[in-house]
Amino acid sequence: MKKLFSLVLACCLTLGLSGAVWAVQKPSLSTEILDLLDDYINVQYEMPRDKESSWVIGGGVADYGVYDLDVTMIGIYGGYRKYINNVFKYQAKPLEGFYAEGKAGLAFVDTNYAGDDTNVFLGGEFGYKHQFDGGFMLEGGLDICYFSGDDRGDYESGTDVDLTLRLGYTW
Repeated sequence: MKKLFSLVLACCLTLGLSGAVWAVQKPSLSTEILDLLDDYINVQYEMPRDKESSWVIGGGVADYGVYDLDVTMIGIYGGYRKYINNVFKYQAKPLEGFYAEGKAGLAFVDTNYAGDDTNVFLGGEFGYKHQFDGGFMLEGGLDICYFSGDDRGDYESGTDVDLTLRLGYTW
Protein backbone atom coordinates (compact mmCIF):
# COMPACT_ATOMS: atom_id res chain seq x y z
CA MET A 1 0.00 0.00 0.00
CA LYS A 2 2.87 2.35 0.83
CA LYS A 3 4.42 1.79 -2.63
CA LEU A 4 1.09 2.44 -4.34
CA PHE A 5 0.71 5.66 -2.36
CA SER A 6 4.25 6.70 -3.38
CA LEU A 7 3.48 6.01 -7.05
CA VAL A 8 0.24 8.02 -6.96
CA LEU A 9 1.97 10.90 -5.12
CA ALA A 10 4.86 10.99 -7.61
CA CYS A 11 2.49 10.93 -10.61
CA CYS A 12 0.33 13.70 -9.14
CA LEU A 13 3.40 15.80 -8.41
CA THR A 14 4.77 15.29 -11.93
CA LEU A 15 1.49 16.03 -13.71
CA GLY A 16 0.54 18.87 -11.37
CA LEU A 17 3.83 20.70 -11.80
CA SER A 18 3.80 20.13 -15.56
CA GLY A 19 0.88 22.55 -15.87
CA ALA A 20 3.05 25.43 -14.64
CA VAL A 21 4.05 28.08 -17.15
CA TRP A 22 7.82 28.17 -17.80
CA ALA A 23 9.73 30.72 -19.84
CA VAL A 24 11.53 28.13 -21.96
CA GLN A 25 10.46 26.00 -24.90
CA LYS A 26 9.63 22.28 -24.42
CA PRO A 27 10.73 21.65 -20.81
CA SER A 28 10.14 18.20 -19.30
CA LEU A 29 9.21 17.04 -15.83
CA SER A 30 9.63 13.37 -14.98
CA THR A 31 9.53 10.88 -12.12
CA GLU A 32 11.94 7.98 -11.65
CA ILE A 33 9.71 4.88 -11.68
CA LEU A 34 12.29 2.31 -10.49
CA ASP A 35 13.14 4.42 -7.42
CA LEU A 36 9.50 4.24 -6.32
CA LEU A 37 9.99 0.51 -5.75
CA ASP A 38 12.60 1.43 -3.10
CA ASP A 39 10.33 4.06 -1.43
CA TYR A 40 12.33 6.91 -2.98
CA ILE A 41 10.54 9.74 -4.81
CA ASN A 42 12.76 11.45 -7.38
CA VAL A 43 11.54 14.27 -9.64
CA GLN A 44 13.64 15.74 -12.47
CA TYR A 45 13.14 18.93 -14.49
CA GLU A 46 14.84 19.24 -17.89
CA MET A 47 15.27 22.79 -19.17
CA PRO A 48 16.22 23.09 -22.87
CA ARG A 49 19.36 25.01 -23.75
CA ASP A 50 19.13 24.47 -27.53
CA LYS A 51 17.91 21.70 -29.91
CA GLU A 52 20.63 19.26 -28.82
CA SER A 53 21.33 20.02 -25.15
CA SER A 54 19.63 20.86 -21.88
CA TRP A 55 20.15 21.54 -18.18
CA VAL A 56 18.82 19.02 -15.69
CA ILE A 57 17.77 19.79 -12.11
CA GLY A 58 16.41 17.13 -9.78
CA GLY A 59 15.80 16.08 -6.25
CA GLY A 60 14.34 13.35 -4.18
CA VAL A 61 13.23 12.23 -0.75
CA ALA A 62 13.14 8.84 0.93
CA ASP A 63 11.73 7.71 4.24
CA TYR A 64 11.70 3.97 4.85
CA GLY A 65 12.55 1.29 7.36
CA VAL A 66 14.38 -2.00 6.91
CA TYR A 67 14.15 -4.28 9.96
CA ASP A 68 15.37 -2.04 12.83
CA LEU A 69 16.96 0.57 10.54
CA ASP A 70 15.06 3.80 9.79
CA VAL A 71 16.37 5.89 6.88
CA THR A 72 15.48 9.46 5.91
CA MET A 73 17.17 11.05 2.90
CA ILE A 74 16.99 14.26 0.89
CA GLY A 75 19.02 14.66 -2.30
CA ILE A 76 19.54 17.37 -4.91
CA TYR A 77 21.48 17.33 -8.17
CA GLY A 78 22.12 19.24 -11.36
CA GLY A 79 23.64 18.35 -14.68
CA TYR A 80 24.10 18.93 -18.37
CA ARG A 81 22.57 16.64 -21.02
CA LYS A 82 23.77 16.40 -24.63
CA TYR A 83 21.71 14.54 -27.24
CA ILE A 84 24.09 12.44 -29.35
CA ASN A 85 21.81 11.20 -32.15
CA ASN A 86 24.32 12.31 -34.81
CA VAL A 87 26.85 9.78 -33.46
CA PHE A 88 24.42 6.95 -34.24
CA LYS A 89 23.06 8.64 -37.41
CA TYR A 90 19.63 8.54 -35.74
CA GLN A 91 16.91 10.99 -36.78
CA ALA A 92 14.82 12.32 -33.89
CA LYS A 93 12.86 15.35 -32.77
CA PRO A 94 14.75 18.06 -30.87
CA LEU A 95 15.55 16.95 -27.28
CA GLU A 96 14.68 13.34 -28.06
CA GLY A 97 16.74 10.22 -28.71
CA PHE A 98 20.10 9.08 -27.34
CA TYR A 99 21.78 11.26 -24.71
CA ALA A 100 24.85 11.47 -22.50
CA GLU A 101 24.53 13.38 -19.24
CA GLY A 102 26.99 14.53 -16.61
CA LYS A 103 25.73 15.41 -13.13
CA ALA A 104 26.75 16.26 -9.59
CA GLY A 105 24.83 16.53 -6.35
CA LEU A 106 24.44 16.15 -2.60
CA ALA A 107 22.52 13.65 -0.51
CA PHE A 108 21.78 14.16 3.18
CA VAL A 109 21.05 10.86 4.92
CA ASP A 110 19.90 10.31 8.50
CA THR A 111 19.64 6.83 10.03
CA ASN A 112 18.89 5.73 13.56
CA TYR A 113 21.91 3.39 13.36
CA ALA A 114 24.76 5.53 12.01
CA GLY A 115 23.41 9.06 12.46
CA ASP A 116 23.84 11.81 9.88
CA ASP A 117 25.74 11.29 6.65
CA THR A 118 26.39 13.79 3.86
CA ASN A 119 27.34 12.36 0.46
CA VAL A 120 28.69 14.18 -2.56
CA PHE A 121 28.28 12.40 -5.87
CA LEU A 122 29.59 12.88 -9.38
CA GLY A 123 28.47 10.77 -12.29
CA GLY A 124 26.95 10.32 -15.67
CA GLU A 125 24.10 8.67 -17.49
CA PHE A 126 23.72 7.26 -20.96
CA GLY A 127 20.16 6.71 -22.15
CA TYR A 128 17.32 7.20 -24.57
CA LYS A 129 14.31 9.55 -24.37
CA HIS A 130 11.12 9.12 -26.40
CA GLN A 131 8.32 11.69 -26.61
CA PHE A 132 4.84 10.39 -27.37
CA ASP A 133 2.10 12.41 -29.08
CA GLY A 134 0.25 14.42 -26.47
CA GLY A 135 3.35 15.36 -24.46
CA PHE A 136 4.08 12.24 -22.43
CA MET A 137 7.66 10.98 -22.44
CA LEU A 138 9.57 7.88 -21.38
CA GLU A 139 13.30 7.68 -20.64
CA GLY A 140 15.55 4.77 -19.86
CA GLY A 141 19.25 4.59 -19.22
CA LEU A 142 22.29 3.45 -17.31
CA ASP A 143 23.47 5.71 -14.47
CA ILE A 144 27.00 5.47 -13.03
CA CYS A 145 27.94 7.60 -9.99
CA TYR A 146 30.95 7.92 -7.73
CA PHE A 147 30.03 9.03 -4.21
CA SER A 148 31.96 10.02 -1.12
CA GLY A 149 30.89 11.28 2.24
CA ASP A 150 31.61 11.80 5.91
CA ASP A 151 29.67 9.50 8.18
CA ARG A 152 30.30 10.93 11.68
CA GLY A 153 34.05 11.18 11.05
CA ASP A 154 34.29 7.93 9.07
CA TYR A 155 35.07 8.70 5.42
CA GLU A 156 33.27 6.45 2.91
CA SER A 157 33.34 6.30 -0.89
CA GLY A 158 32.23 3.99 -3.67
CA THR A 159 30.66 3.57 -7.08
CA ASP A 160 26.98 2.97 -7.76
CA VAL A 161 25.52 1.66 -11.04
CA ASP A 162 21.73 1.86 -11.59
CA LEU A 163 19.20 1.39 -14.34
CA THR A 164 16.86 4.35 -14.76
CA LEU A 165 13.29 4.49 -16.03
CA ARG A 166 11.49 7.85 -16.01
CA LEU A 167 7.94 8.69 -16.96
CA GLY A 168 7.04 12.33 -17.46
CA TYR A 169 5.47 15.08 -19.48
CA THR A 170 6.88 17.59 -22.01
CA TRP A 171 4.89 20.72 -22.73
